[in-house]
Amino acid sequence: MPLYNTGCGKVLLAYQPEYVRSSYLAGTGLVPYTRTTITNPDLLKKALEQIRLDGYAIDNEEQEEGVRCLSVPVHGAADKVIAAISISGPSSRLDNNHITTLIPQLKRISVSLATTLLASQDHPTPTENR
Repeated sequence: MPLYNTGCGKVLLAYQPEYVRSSYLAGTGLVPYTRTTITNPDLLKKALEQIRLDGYAIDNEEQEEGVRCLSVPVHGAADKVIAAISISGPSSRLDNNHITTLIPQLKRISVSLATTLLASQDHPTPTENR
């Protein structure tokens, strides 16, 4: 899947250094997958800035008609984004009322996951000898 039209893709792209974002936009044709896919590079740049400010992305039927996706970053050491997590569902059920409830829950889960990952790096689990 392209980065520009999925929740996780937009989160991962938003947290890349500016030169990476610019290079991606310059080298990627923003093909419309649906009527709501962002195909204007300037609008996508603004959307990525908003994602960094808000701490989450919404794929509002941009990859697939009738499907909405919410995504948040997972931060690793030095606050670097190492992954993204998301939930998807029918846009009729994942409406604005649910979004305001679900985003804080996703962020909470992301922090919990990041904490667990960082703790496991500090104390690696022994591997079996085979």
